Amino acid sequence: MLALVVATGGTSYAAIALPKNSVASKQIVNNSIKSKDVKDGALTAADFAAGSLPAGPAGPAGPQGPQGPKGETGATGPIGGTGPMGPTGASGVVSAGFANGFVTNPTATLAFLAAPVTATVGAGQRAFISSNAAMGAGAAAAGSLDLYICYRLAGSMAAPTTIGGGLFGLSSPPSSRLTYSLSAMTPVGVAAGSYDLGLCGQTTPAQVPNWNNNEFSYTSTVVFRT
Repeated sequence: MLALVVATGGTSYAAIALPKNSVASKQIVNNSIKSKDVKDGALTAADFAAGSLPAGPAGPAGPQGPQGPKGETGATGPIGGTGPMGPTGASGVVSAGFANGFVTNPTATLAFLAAPVTATVGAGQRAFISSNAAMGAGAAAAGSLDLYICYRLAGSMAAPTTIGGGLFGLSSPPSSRLTYSLSAMTPVGVAAGSYDLGLCGQTTPAQVPNWNNNEFSYTSTVVFRT
């Protein structure tokens, strides 16, 4: 009777009666166990061959943690070596000029008395002018001479423009000659161009005949960047 029961229902009996861990992989037919036959949580990583576990999807990023405290300032590093010297910059002097010639006798109209220098002054540049003239009186004393350093656009027939306050009321004794000298710089902001530069002056109509003992003049200029 027992043999009949085993023959007709052996599978059920074996599932109930087999001891724990008595079934090994060689007793299992290939592909006879499906994923649905495995209880959730029954397998661990040790039950899988290396590389056979599928990569799981990454979970959502967690919230950003609070910022940590500021670290201490590190020690100052060593001073680097001295770099190579740079090239020498361009000179501030742009040009220099010189002129000499006989003095023009002063009149009642402002005009150049010393032979002027013609110099080109560019944007952002100025000119330094130093000019002197030997002037004097003949038989009668001469006076009321006003002198300035002046500039005027080269080739212009307009009256020159004075620089500074000038020297006023200069005089010369009879039969004598004195050297009169002034220096100045062209004002800041003078428009770029070519200019006549030098000593200029005038006297009163009554003193014009008396300034007749005149000699040479010398004018030097230096144009420089500001």
